[in-house]
Amino acid sequence: MYQRGDERAAAGAEDDVRSLARFASRSVCPEMRAKATAAARQNQATSVLFLPLLHQSKVPQPDMPDLIQKQRNTPPSLRQRLALLAINSLFFQGLYAACNHAAASAGVTRNIATVWDASVPFLPWTLVPYMTSAPLLVLAFLRTPSRQSLRALSQRCLLATALGTLTFALWPLRVMPAPVPTTPVLAFLGEALKHMDAPYNQWPSLHVAYCVILWPALGAIWPSVGARVTLLAWLGLVSASTVLTHQHYLPDLAGGAALGAFALWAVPSRRHVPWVSLHYAVASIAATTLGLTVLPLALSLWVAACCGAVALSYARQSQNFLHKQDGAFPKWVYALYGPYLLGYWLTWSLVRWRERGRAPYSQFAERLWVGRRLDNREAATLPPNCVVVDLAAELRTTQALRGKVTHTFGMLDLMPPSPDDLARIVDAIDAELAVGHDVFVHCSMGYRRSREVALAWRVRRPTIVSK
Repeated sequence: MYQRGDERAAAGAEDDVRSLARFASRSVCPEMRAKATAAARQNQATSVLFLPLLHQSKVPQPDMPDLIQKQRNTPPSLRQRLALLAINSLFFQGLYAACNHAAASAGVTRNIATVWDASVPFLPWTLVPYMTSAPLLVLAFLRTPSRQSLRALSQRCLLATALGTLTFALWPLRVMPAPVPTTPVLAFLGEALKHMDAPYNQWPSLHVAYCVILWPALGAIWPSVGARVTLLAWLGLVSASTVLTHQHYLPDLAGGAALGAFALWAVPSRRHVPWVSLHYAVASIAATTLGLTVLPLALSLWVAACCGAVALSYARQSQNFLHKQDGAFPKWVYALYGPYLLGYWLTWSLVRWRERGRAPYSQFAERLWVGRRLDNREAATLPPNCVVVDLAAELRTTQALRGKVTHTFGMLDLMPPSPDDLARIVDAIDAELAVGHDVFVHCSMGYRRSREVALAWRVRRPTIVSK
């Protein structure tokens, strides 16, 4: 039997003030945020973290505690910066190239040039500011001051890229060839631009959209008035260069500005809980774009519909949207959510392989075990009379556990649990422990939900020491 907990065991979270502040900052309950923050200051995490479970006293909602604000304003690590930069770069390159390929294959020739575009001069020197768009994006990801601002920057760029490339796929356009600069350096830049980009993907201009998104991101790096005026002038010049280099037409510039403004409006600078629904919505848009350009349309639309349905369920906080019953899913759930379920199963398999040298579960307290979903071999090591509390709404119950008494609770992954949800689960655990049963609490990967439930149970047993 597995007796030794791993480094992510819930008992370790008791003394981890940073983890507590991180949990408090994601909580949707103002009372929980305030009490957890006070506990972090006193290094007494488990005694009050889930105090709303013990009583329903009404207290005035406090302002955002200083500790939580400090956690959100903590500078991100270089690894976090590079990871989000890589995700955005690959996301852009994949979708942008797919749209270019589709437009070139279709021989697109139409454009939306206006009568005013004929009078726009060609200024070769504006190739220089035009080529600084990518370095400015890299700079923003590497220098943005806080985790919260980095998250907002990444999500805004992802949303703008997804919507912009979907428009490219639905309405492909082409710009007429630009004149060749006569200066050797500028001629080199013009030739390099031709090799890096194709004359498609016109409306809206993502160059302009990114400039709008970069304004608050880079403005936070250089807060002085002079620096912000210089930044605004340069971003304006980069936007204008899209037409002054004859890479875009005036409607493209206007469309890009509108797209960037929409991304700023849609993604707030501050958010208390992870915005999982936004990422699934972006994935749905991306799948649609790929289906319209390079991938099989039917398969791509199935993935898009699946991700869209998951995004809607997270937005509505529909915890039982997969309708898991008796450890399995209805057939229609596989038909709609097949890609989602497959993704979770593959992730669980990867986690199981990566942590093959570690115990899949640990003893949190006497007769209480916490971990991830088990396979049949691992499930056989549980105590014979063990009752299962299943929080893994995205995975079928292991066949070896089907015969055990199981309490299934739908909890959305990556989202903070509500006090009411925690109270119901803790009540079920206490009821089973009271009659002498061992209890195994598990979520899909064993990283978050099962640990949070164990901490909630720990509050009701302040004299019991976790294993």
